[in-house]
Amino acid sequence: MDRDESLSGLNYRDDGGVDTEEANRFVVETIAPLARRTSESKSFSKSFSKSFSNPIFSTLGGFGAECDLKAAGFRDPILVMACDGVGTKVRLAINTQSCQGIGIDLVAMCANDLLAHGARPVAFLDYFAYSSVLQSLQKQIMESIAEGCEAAGCALVGGETAQMPKFYRAGDFDIAGFALGAVERDAPFRKQHVKQGDRLFALPSCGVHANGFSLVHAVLEANPALQKDKNFLQALLKPTRIYSKICAPWIEQGLVSGIAHITGGGIGDNLSRILQRGQRAEIDLRVVKRPAVFDRLQEAGQIAEAEMRRVFNCGAGLIVAVPPAQRDAFVKAAADEKVVEVGLVCDTGDPDAKPVVKFQD
Repeated sequence: MDRDESLSGLNYRDDGGVDTEEANRFVVETIAPLARRTSESKSFSKSFSKSFSNPIFSTLGGFGAECDLKAAGFRDPILVMACDGVGTKVRLAINTQSCQGIGIDLVAMCANDLLAHGARPVAFLDYFAYSSVLQSLQKQIMESIAEGCEAAGCALVGGETAQMPKFYRAGDFDIAGFALGAVERDAPFRKQHVKQGDRLFALPSCGVHANGFSLVHAVLEANPALQKDKNFLQALLKPTRIYSKICAPWIEQGLVSGIAHITGGGIGDNLSRILQRGQRAEIDLRVVKRPAVFDRLQEAGQIAEAEMRRVFNCGAGLIVAVPPAQRDAFVKAAADEKVVEVGLVCDTGDPDAKPVVKFQD
């Protein structure tokens, strides 16, 4: 069948709403320089006893990204992968037009999860879907993703930007992240498991991070005045702390036996994930300094304390387990991080019992 080149009917840009030329310019002019910046960064190697070469071979715009783990300093690595999003925190960022930290959140949710396996983040990809090209907003988001990658010590190696004007409302977007990390097969962290007697230490969060925002939205809807409180909204949007560089030397030195990233499900659900059967964690959350944003949320929503603990990190963004023999060395190594001892791992007496977390009142 011959193709009629004289047809001038529907087209992708005017009728489909997708401007591929504008999207391509955005990749070349905005994303590519940011990606190069993260690939050239050497900052993460300072957290370890040895330096690493740039493990990324491919350039942005190809069909994939190549990563040489040998160049990254690994001998016999186990790959660790993580995928996450920012949930309904995106809606608050859209409503307030404050996206400066949303990309940091995205990287943090993935990079902090890699820590639970003792893995060093190496590469990061993002998925960015939106209604139409909004250069200033998109640039703000991509710059924050690059900032998050630099904080985590990984390279932004690519991703997908998808214009979906018939799917998203004007001005709406969503983001997801995918992180690749690696850990040596014989690394001390991989050989260790949380044991009875291990001490539990909390690393402070900087606020709500990126979990529990469906409940946050319910609180805001029930309290219209809070929707206009700029200080409160800024506290809610404060980006998630990235703990990769903080924990790197502790992992390398074998000071920790387990790491729990406190995300959705709070301390109870997430800490239990690193416990063994027959173990119980006794936690005194009262010793953790809780950011003021949690108190305002609890008061405005009349949220029970048990529900606060079930949904939010309540000031503990990360909990690490430390063997008793390493306690003093860990405390010395963590002196600048405001860690606080919050509990102990106990034996339930029943080797088949499911792991459980108990809070002291």
